[in-house]
Amino acid sequence: KVSKKEALPVMKLLMEEGRLSKVNDSLYFSSDALARIKSMVLDHFASHDELSPTGFRDLTGLSRKFTIPLLEYLDKEKVTMRIGDVRKLRRG
Repeated sequence: KVSKKEALPVMKLLMEEGRLSKVNDSLYFSSDALARIKSMVLDHFASHDELSPTGFRDLTGLSRKFTIPLLEYLDKEKVTMRIGDVRKLRRG
């Protein structure tokens, strides 16, 4: 097992190389995985006006543990915006 202190330099390097992205203070994803998730979400919005957390979970196959942080990440990255309990595609 690797401690957080031991992992931080490696994680920092991976982020500098663009291979790892920080979703929140305790959650990191590979940049490739986040790009695939973003692509799935954009594909969803090609034929839908909104996306619920349950819809996102079903779309990605991820658990609720990851669903809300990833939706918040997509909001922060200006891909989506939260309106009530759903996400809408951010235009422009």
